[in-house]
Amino acid sequence: MALAMLFVVMSSACSSVVAGVAEPSGSGASSGGAKDSQRTITLGDVRTVDVCGLTPVEALSSIGRVENRASISGVNSCQRTINIEVDAGSGQKRVVGVLDYTLTLTSPIESAEWLRKSYPTEFSQGRRGATTTYQGKTADGGCMRLANADQGQLQVVVKKRRPETQGDACATADAAFDAVLASVLSDTPIPRRPTVANSIVNLDPCALVTPEMVRASYTKELQASPQISVFSCAFGGPGRGMVLVKVAHMLVPGRLPLFPGTKVTTIAGRPATENLMGPRCVVELGHIATDPPADAELPYLESVHFHYTTQIDDSATACEQTTKLAAAVAAKLPPIS
Repeated sequence: MALAMLFVVMSSACSSVVAGVAEPSGSGASSGGAKDSQRTITLGDVRTVDVCGLTPVEALSSIGRVENRASISGVNSCQRTINIEVDAGSGQKRVVGVLDYTLTLTSPIESAEWLRKSYPTEFSQGRRGATTTYQGKTADGGCMRLANADQGQLQVVVKKRRPETQGDACATADAAFDAVLASVLSDTPIPRRPTVANSIVNLDPCALVTPEMVRASYTKELQASPQISVFSCAFGGPGRGMVLVKVAHMLVPGRLPLFPGTKVTTIAGRPATENLMGPRCVVELGHIATDPPADAELPYLESVHFHYTTQIDDSATACEQTTKLAAAVAAKLPPIS
């Protein structure tokens, strides 16, 4: 369970979910009719999917002004901010509410029962034609909508920035979810990220990091855990410390993002950052800047993301060990020049 919870923290905001309605918005097939009602979502190679290309910009724009959220995220997620505005006169607009939207592509979930066993949460399960769907509500008021695909699961999460402001997170999640399903169940090709020379975003993290490399950097007790996603690789478990590695990208032009407590450094000649907090260390190993996805304007800076949590309140030692692992991984990456 601890491993699953760590993945949730790293990939989406589903820390506490309460039961929802048995069937997500719309109980029938998508607008494609009977033909689509028998389809399942076929994504193919999920590592190459342009998740931002699946983001229903038109549906979100009907609710408010959409803007990118400069952030760090895995290559399997897309984050957008929806500003709900009213006319303030003289041609000006006033923001009266903000919704945060995230679309994430993860490994497929087998059932609502599997979710309940893996997380301390409640999910309701339904069907959309031949597609298994789930829905729930996060502890902080966000609304989740999920749908299984052939090689993964699509997760839509919409959260209200401030509870007292305007905006309906669940209605927005329903609209976005409906639009995403209509797109992936149609004859429209799944959007793919363009191939970039020396890019690492399509690499398997479990091929970058071997159990031997992890044990050499930390302790021999850190064994390989089941691969919890095609986008991440984990080692360790309860009582032994845990390290999660994933390939990521940042919507920040040419630099790694700076969060409180972050130290800028270099590892094996590459730009890097370290963030220390209690028994936790997060290291970002920078790689190359690539073109933005379908609906973005700024380039993405690729990185390998290391998240290590120990059982000892010693982040300095944790970062020393994690930096050692990052240096070993750097030697396996394509050149950055």
